[in-house]
Amino acid sequence: MRTRALAIAFALSALPRGASGQTRTPPVRIEVDPSPDEAQCPSLQSLMADVRRRMGRDPFSDDASRRLTVRFRRGSEGWGARITVRDDLREGRGVRELARRSPTCLELLDAVGLAVALAIDPEAPLVAAPPAPPAPVCPAPLECPPPAPPAPPPPALVIGRRVEVPAPGVPASLSLRGGVSVGATPIAPTVMVAFRSRHAGPWHVTAGALYTPIAPVDDGTTGFGLTALFGGACWGALGALRIGACAGVQAGALHSVVYGLTPIAPGDRLWLGAFVEGALRWRVAGPVFVEGALRAAVALYQQRYSVRGRAAVAFEPWPVALDATLGAGVDF
Repeated sequence: MRTRALAIAFALSALPRGASGQTRTPPVRIEVDPSPDEAQCPSLQSLMADVRRRMGRDPFSDDASRRLTVRFRRGSEGWGARITVRDDLREGRGVRELARRSPTCLELLDAVGLAVALAIDPEAPLVAAPPAPPAPVCPAPLECPPPAPPAPPPPALVIGRRVEVPAPGVPASLSLRGGVSVGATPIAPTVMVAFRSRHAGPWHVTAGALYTPIAPVDDGTTGFGLTALFGGACWGALGALRIGACAGVQAGALHSVVYGLTPIAPGDRLWLGAFVEGALRWRVAGPVFVEGALRAAVALYQQRYSVRGRAAVAFEPWPVALDATLGAGVDF
């Protein structure tokens, strides 16, 4: 009863508020981290089979967003196990240290299986271990063999102190993308750095910078480039493959150079616009992801450029600037 009570306390600390025994908890993905002594410890298959037997169902799924990790290790006084519950592949929801003063790692299977089952659903009715077979009854005058001795009580279970973990959420991220830009400048390559804040739901904020080097216009007399900062709000669906959308403000300096002419009013000019962006992100491994995005920025303030003595305009930015970028990033 003491082992079950301690395991229930660990399981309740790993669940979000509002969980109820009336609703079946979502599936989890379980992993057993490699150990130098893994040959002496319970395998992933034996641990999963023990949990299925206790819960009377299969609570595991390889596609689940909630992950439960078990790592066995040898201590100075025996064997121990560390159980960690995480959400969205990154965020910790509960950490528990189990230890037994026992000579073999296999003796941890019963305690770890109970703790894992209760961490998944502490309100679920668990199946007890199979009872010992009854003593054989033999008719006289045959002599019955003596009954099997009772199993020894399990060693004392020592539970370490609880480790506080951050509230569930989606990590912040930093990405670097490159691509092509047209509209605010002649068609040219562009580079974009974007930061997205940590958030507990689908909404978050973004900020970053973009740089488009100077590119010449068609007649080769002038060239233009852009350096800008941007910020806004984004919405993104959770999961390994994430679709997102952002909207915000973008402002910067439009650079100009003159080839073979004398500039009358040299210097940078303000470019101000409002943008919308659609992005598709795919998690490659761990915190690393690749991302592609399309952005359209409507100009709120910009200037056109002309050459004195010529009727035609040298360059006039488009009302809408377009950017298509592809790159990679990391969650942290």
